[in-house]
Amino acid sequence: MGQTASGSYIVTAFTPVNGHIPVSNAREDREILFSLPQESISTRSIGISVITAALATKEAVEHYRSRASLAGFEDLVSQGISYEMTSALNEMVSESDGADITVKWDPTLEGLPGDTLSSRVEFFPSDVEVLTKASIQLAANATPPTEITVMGRVHLLTQREAGGPGVVGIDNLSSAKPKK
Repeated sequence: MGQTASGSYIVTAFTPVNGHIPVSNAREDREILFSLPQESISTRSIGISVITAALATKEAVEHYRSRASLAGFEDLVSQGISYEMTSALNEMVSESDGADITVKWDPTLEGLPGDTLSSRVEFFPSDVEVLTKASIQLAANATPPTEITVMGRVHLLTQREAGGPGVVGIDNLSSAKPKK
């Protein structure tokens, strides 16, 4: 990580291609010391998902520029475009000279996206307006969450501002997932 010029940063992240990120209860994962947790995601698949979603978002931005339609964003949701992705990219590009995401893949491994050793996508300040519109559209078209009932013990209760939303953490007493 370093600053190359005033307001410019380069972040280099070396990620193990054969690593795994647990997605189940942390307490359960600590008990499995020498084997993979039953529920985990490979770091390689996370990297591929992120760059695939960024490339799809750039494609949807170009579609908007050529057709003045946000349909490209809706059509590419299956490739990772989401409210969260468009909002994150918007934050990266807002009040900047632009942002580029470059991934260099380990050439000894198979399954590279697009069968290439590197992937690069650039976003510019002129993309902010399109990304903002797309974020609004994706949020408006999101499927509302289904209601669930959880019985358990409250272990976290916060409220940032009086009258504002807060966070409630519950230890689930039923055998169903998630535990927290």
